[in-house]
Amino acid sequence: MSNLMGTRSDGSTTSKRKSDGQVLKSQFFGQSSFSRLSIVRESCVVKFDGKAGEMGIFAACGCGFQTGAGTVLNILKPKPDESVVIFGMGGVGLTALMGAKHLKVEQIIAVDLTDRRLQMAKELGATDVVNSRDITDMPKHITELTNGGAVFCIDCTGVPKVIETTIDCIAPLG
Repeated sequence: MSNLMGTRSDGSTTSKRKSDGQVLKSQFFGQSSFSRLSIVRESCVVKFDGKAGEMGIFAACGCGFQTGAGTVLNILKPKPDESVVIFGMGGVGLTALMGAKHLKVEQIIAVDLTDRRLQMAKELGATDVVNSRDITDMPKHITELTNGGAVFCIDCTGVPKVIETTIDCIAPLG
């Protein structure tokens, strides 16, 4: 439980509500992303010998890598001749893209609102990049790019409207 809900081996936690002292579960997956300090098991610590200014690169190394790449490598397992469309090029989306590239997927489409993120997606292996601000009918656009719809669509935004759009971009039996 220490790496899942942030409890110590005796079941206690490091956080209590000030108003009534109620125990709070915290440090989900042992990382506490929005905290300056965190108490974790020694096995969760990664030694870093670089400069303090370089530590920002580790910010995305938490569950984002496991979620994005894990979705592609362990769940979807696309074949090289299948298409993958990834909505949202943040940490999760970019690692999903890298997972698809690792599997030698021939068509990887990155969709985002930010040109800078789309440029990074292109550098990491996206075959097509789509700025969704420029497209009025995304399902039609994706269907045209993929010759009938994507085999796999991945939402990495959590935005309900985007999730609905991903469904409309999938090919029959996708």
